[in-house]
Amino acid sequence: MWTGEKKLSHFSCTPFANMDVFEDENYLVNRLFYVVPDTSSGQLICFFYFAENLFTKDGHGDLTLIKSSFHRFYP
Repeated sequence: MWTGEKKLSHFSCTPFANMDVFEDENYLVNRLFYVVPDTSSGQLICFFYFAENLFTKDGHGDLTLIKSSFHRFYP
Protein backbone atom coordinates (compact mmCIF):
# COMPACT_ATOMS: atom_id res chain seq x y z
CA MET A 1 0.00 0.00 0.00
CA TRP A 2 1.31 3.40 -0.95
CA THR A 3 1.62 5.79 1.99
CA GLY A 4 2.39 8.86 -0.03
CA GLU A 5 5.91 9.52 1.21
CA LYS A 6 7.66 8.77 -2.07
CA LYS A 7 5.19 10.54 -4.34
CA LEU A 8 4.58 13.50 -2.06
CA SER A 9 7.79 15.30 -3.01
CA HIS A 10 6.67 15.23 -6.65
CA PHE A 11 3.09 16.30 -5.93
CA SER A 12 2.14 19.93 -5.99
CA CYS A 13 -0.58 20.53 -3.42
CA THR A 14 -2.41 23.44 -1.87
CA PRO A 15 -3.27 23.50 1.84
CA PHE A 16 -6.94 23.04 2.64
CA ALA A 17 -6.74 24.22 6.25
CA ASN A 18 -4.55 26.65 8.17
CA MET A 19 -4.61 26.51 11.97
CA ASP A 20 -2.62 28.19 14.74
CA VAL A 21 -2.14 25.58 17.48
CA PHE A 22 -0.08 27.60 19.98
CA GLU A 23 0.80 31.23 20.51
CA ASP A 24 2.43 33.26 23.25
CA GLU A 25 4.37 36.53 23.31
CA ASN A 26 7.48 34.89 21.78
CA TYR A 27 6.33 32.04 19.53
CA LEU A 28 3.61 30.92 17.14
CA VAL A 29 3.08 27.30 16.05
CA ASN A 30 1.01 26.98 12.89
CA ARG A 31 -0.14 23.92 10.93
CA LEU A 32 -1.03 23.80 7.25
CA PHE A 33 -3.06 20.69 6.35
CA TYR A 34 -2.88 18.99 2.94
CA VAL A 35 -4.83 16.20 1.26
CA VAL A 36 -3.04 14.07 -1.34
CA PRO A 37 -5.24 11.84 -3.52
CA ASP A 38 -4.02 8.56 -5.01
CA THR A 39 -5.91 6.68 -7.73
CA SER A 40 -3.12 4.29 -8.78
CA SER A 41 -5.02 1.29 -7.35
CA GLY A 42 -8.19 2.14 -9.32
CA GLN A 43 -9.81 3.51 -6.16
CA LEU A 44 -9.62 6.96 -4.66
CA ILE A 45 -7.48 6.96 -1.53
CA CYS A 46 -6.63 10.20 0.25
CA PHE A 47 -3.68 10.79 2.54
CA PHE A 48 -3.54 13.70 4.95
CA TYR A 49 -0.39 15.60 5.87
CA PHE A 50 0.45 18.71 7.80
CA ALA A 51 3.35 21.11 7.81
CA GLU A 52 4.11 22.34 11.31
CA ASN A 53 5.74 25.76 11.27
CA LEU A 54 7.44 27.40 14.25
CA PHE A 55 7.79 31.17 14.19
CA THR A 56 9.40 33.63 16.58
CA LYS A 57 7.80 37.01 17.15
CA ASP A 58 9.67 40.26 17.48
CA GLY A 59 8.62 43.28 19.55
CA HIS A 60 6.32 44.49 16.75
CA GLY A 61 4.59 41.11 16.34
CA ASP A 62 6.37 40.34 13.06
CA LEU A 63 7.00 36.62 12.51
CA THR A 64 10.21 34.85 11.47
CA LEU A 65 10.04 31.19 10.43
CA ILE A 66 12.66 29.20 12.35
CA LYS A 67 11.55 25.60 11.72
CA SER A 68 9.22 23.73 9.40
CA SER A 69 8.52 20.00 9.41
CA PHE A 70 6.19 17.75 7.42
CA HIS A 71 4.15 14.96 9.04
CA ARG A 72 1.60 12.36 8.02
CA PHE A 73 -1.71 13.02 9.78
CA TYR A 74 -3.46 9.99 11.27
CA PRO A 75 -7.01 11.01 12.27
